Amino acid sequence: MLRNRLMMTPHLGRLDPTAFLRYLDERMVGGPGLVVTPAGQPVYGATTYPPPVGGDDGAAWRAAVPFLTRQAEIVHAHGAVLVGQIHHPGAERSWDGFDPPVAPSAVPAEGPAQMPHALAADEIDQLLERYVRNAAWIMEAGFDGVEVHAAHGYLLNRFLSPAYNRRRDRFGGTGGWSLLAELLGRVRRVVGPAALLGVRLPAYEEVPGGLTVDQVADGAATCAASLDFVDLSFGNHDGRIGGRPATAYTTPWLWPRPDLLPACGAVRAATGLPVALTGGIVSAGQVEAALASGQADLVGIARAAIADPRFAAKVLAGHGDRVAECIGCNECVLVPFSCPVNPAAGREAELDPVPASRAGGLDPGPTARAGGRPRVLVIGGGPAGLTAGLAMADRGHAVTVVERQALLGGALRSIVADPARARWGGLLDRLVGSAGDRVDVRAGTAADAATVAAVDPDLVVVATGSRPRGPSFAADGSVDVFSSVDLLAGRRPAADGTTVVVAGDEPHLDPLLAARLLAAEGRSVRLVVAAAAPGTGVEPRTLGAVLRSLYAGGVAITCGVDVAAVDGGTVWLERLFGGPPEGVPAAAVVLAHGRLADDLADRLGPGGPPRYVIGDALAPRRLAHAVLEGARFGARLVA
Repeated sequence: MLRNRLMMTPHLGRLDPTAFLRYLDERMVGGPGLVVTPAGQPVYGATTYPPPVGGDDGAAWRAAVPFLTRQAEIVHAHGAVLVGQIHHPGAERSWDGFDPPVAPSAVPAEGPAQMPHALAADEIDQLLERYVRNAAWIMEAGFDGVEVHAAHGYLLNRFLSPAYNRRRDRFGGTGGWSLLAELLGRVRRVVGPAALLGVRLPAYEEVPGGLTVDQVADGAATCAASLDFVDLSFGNHDGRIGGRPATAYTTPWLWPRPDLLPACGAVRAATGLPVALTGGIVSAGQVEAALASGQADLVGIARAAIADPRFAAKVLAGHGDRVAECIGCNECVLVPFSCPVNPAAGREAELDPVPASRAGGLDPGPTARAGGRPRVLVIGGGPAGLTAGLAMADRGHAVTVVERQALLGGALRSIVADPARARWGGLLDRLVGSAGDRVDVRAGTAADAATVAAVDPDLVVVATGSRPRGPSFAADGSVDVFSSVDLLAGRRPAADGTTVVVAGDEPHLDPLLAARLLAAEGRSVRLVVAAAAPGTGVEPRTLGAVLRSLYAGGVAITCGVDVAAVDGGTVWLERLFGGPPEGVPAAAVVLAHGRLADDLADRLGPGGPPRYVIGDALAPRRLAHAVLEGARFGARLVA
């Protein structure tokens, strides 16, 4: 019996074992009733390779059983149920190492468009045997059950899909569903009648000729005799189909989340089994609506649990308004991952308070004054400064935050002024709201040496952010020049129908979203980027969503180009990889050429208390870097 109807789905399988166990333990406090963790590595070695000479190809897996046993102990200690998921990436496996991609048919992968090995019948038999052995080892580790992954365009999904399965033998056509039913029956026999057995299926597929809701419901019904639940998801790993943007199962903030409830209802009616809805659930309202619909019996969360370890407890207690919601920035899908909403995710041991007796050589921080607390001055009320200040306040320091603007938030306040990133406003509200409760805030104050003297701190933290880098080209003043920061502050080029050139050698989001903002307001936009491709530093699923919106808005994109000069109302473009220059009549140029650290050294003067620089003031980077750096700095200071 589950203690509630929330399910934590597999994620962060690439954390090292020690970090993963701590991460898991944090989320079990008042957490979900059902937990599914990655436990399918043994199937990766199946097909194409013989067992090691003179050895047992299961030896490495058995060595990992203690790690899984520890997971079971943690989950069970908190009263939850644990299921191990068996997953084989199939054609999409290049990101897992150097093993060959495999699939039912030689149809290219959707991520890196590599051609997989089409499995022979005996290799499929070997694969099924490996799944069954994997299930037995999961149960040996003390898990309560097994989930077989057959979604996201991975190996078993491709057997089910008419778009990918081109076979003419017994595994072709509806034979893919027969294969899955056979596999689940064999797994059921090895795990026993008391264990939970589930399958993750796609609700439907976006690929032309792919699975429909009705086909999934009918296919699931053929497997129902062996199952206890069905887990419905959507999308694929990379968010591309045939090179075109599509839904990734980790949908970024700009991509609409599909409504899967009708599919849940169809599968539930066809199978008579409990159905779990997973994918993009980040708020209490989404959980409540799904369960109230009567079409979903369980709701799966992953990124919601990354962003807020107490997500389940808050939702179940009716405190959904207190949830720290995921903003969909997808920093968590990168390796190494991070989360600007919760910088401690995956780094719990590093960022937890460390008693002085166990400081382990870390800087013990400022010494407490006689009869008082260590006093810290943070200059800059942006993401880095606020995160550091809150972390230090939580560790017993008396923190004063000085911000030159009238409102806290720094660059994050500008970012959320862009309608495309309005969803990120929840993070701003939480940081600013928490600061008002826990630190002494002095907004509208420009810091200088006199400010430091007045506060008389034991330590100064400089988190003043960055400023736009100016133009590197000659300009005669005939064309207005803006920065991407100017746009976020509300300044705009004239809307006279003439082209606005957005120029970026910044590899992340700035030039892309500047062009998107102007195009959404009806301007004619030409985006030129110095790199060979746009957004080279943007997470791939997010990049696909942004590029789709740019092209839909009519933005013309040229790569390998930079602004060389502005002369007589014309913006001259240099082709960096060769070719003649091009002149573009333009109303304005918007520069997204990166930023420079805003250094306070001259204004603060020499001497004084120890001084540290963090965030963009140290080196301009992304939001995730600023928040993590602030949290790390605060964690180093032990009261």
